[in-house]
Amino acid sequence: MNSFKHTYIATRMASVLVIFILIIGCNKRKSNDNIKVDVTVAVKDNVVETIWKVKARLPEGGILDVKAIDSDGNVYDVKAIQNSDQSSLIDINAFVNGRFLPVKVLDNEDQYRPVKAIDTDGTIIDIKALTPDGQILDVKGVRQS
Repeated sequence: MNSFKHTYIATRMASVLVIFILIIGCNKRKSNDNIKVDVTVAVKDNVVETIWKVKARLPEGGILDVKAIDSDGNVYDVKAIQNSDQSSLIDINAFVNGRFLPVKVLDNEDQYRPVKAIDTDGTIIDIKALTPDGQILDVKGVRQS
């Protein structure tokens, strides 16, 4: 009987602890004023789309703008588009001359794979990261599972 009583008390205490952790975990945290999120919300064909600016992360932790750069040197925005029908997948597109072009990681045998936008006529457009001092860096994809 004594063992049953201790098990019952331990179970109740564990339940209270789990509920307490859930309540604290759901508590809203103060937003960090140094972090700015650039998001646009649009409605297209009765589907809400959230459009995010795409950024690159450096191994040291810095954030860089990601842009599409064509062979003539024209610079275009790269956006991530999430619609309300799909919450687990986001389309990455280059916004070139009023059109959204798909951005893909091209397959090859290298560890770091090239990331490119593909125009409707098959033209490949480079995806690059721009540093604050004007350097243009390659954006590479990696395979991970």
